[in-house]
Amino acid sequence: MDKKIYKHNSLNQIIFNLKFPYDLLDESKIKSFHENIKNDLKHVFVKNKQEVNLKLNNGKGEFKLENIPLSYVFHDKKTFEESTKYVEIGKNYVVLDYKTKDNNYSNFEDIKSYIRTICVSLKAYELKETNYIGLRYINQIICKKGKPFEWEGIIDSSLLNSNIYDKYEKISNFMHTLSFKKDDFNIIFHFGQFNSDYPNPIARKEFVLDYDCSIDESKSLIDVVSITEQMNNMIYNLFEDSIGEKLRRNMEE
Repeated sequence: MDKKIYKHNSLNQIIFNLKFPYDLLDESKIKSFHENIKNDLKHVFVKNKQEVNLKLNNGKGEFKLENIPLSYVFHDKKTFEESTKYVEIGKNYVVLDYKTKDNNYSNFEDIKSYIRTICVSLKAYELKETNYIGLRYINQIICKKGKPFEWEGIIDSSLLNSNIYDKYEKISNFMHTLSFKKDDFNIIFHFGQFNSDYPNPIARKEFVLDYDCSIDESKSLIDVVSITEQMNNMIYNLFEDSIGEKLRRNMEE
């Protein structure tokens, strides 16, 4: 099935995640990992926790405050807060966070190279398998025209419950979560009216379609790219099932 490439899409963020049953916080291996990605993600931010330890010096006890690394973050901007994409290595995980609006994202090919590079860079750890692969797409649909609770033709009717809108007044949050399994993949689907003004009543016309696809089985790192391609195809089909023709026309204009 051919995928539609929209001129304008509602995708805000993509999160790719690998987990391992090993400790990845080895400073020399982290430096080797960074060598492979530093052309694009040259800045480093270390997330620390502080611990107070008792040190004995000539029989006397001294309390010292020490910074213990929790994770290393490699990002594209001078400060982590400004970053539009980053890779984070924690004790047993690697995460790619990619903000699509800031990176002119068009399709999955835009981040597949990052996923491939991450898998190659993990050779520094002599790892062959991962026990978790995750891919998450967060879409935020914002309409500047129309009433906040009118979504006919924009969102598929199966995701709407107009009776709720009629029954209650001053709704401040209306989100749903659907968890299910498709083939070998676990899918968590968050959808509904996101409220950027929460806890005030919903006044803006905003809708979130958030697809979190994962597999928690041992898989070869060699197969990670092809598995995420399967996940991407599955999320694409779920997204197309979730939207209406009005939104398709708007994204094509």
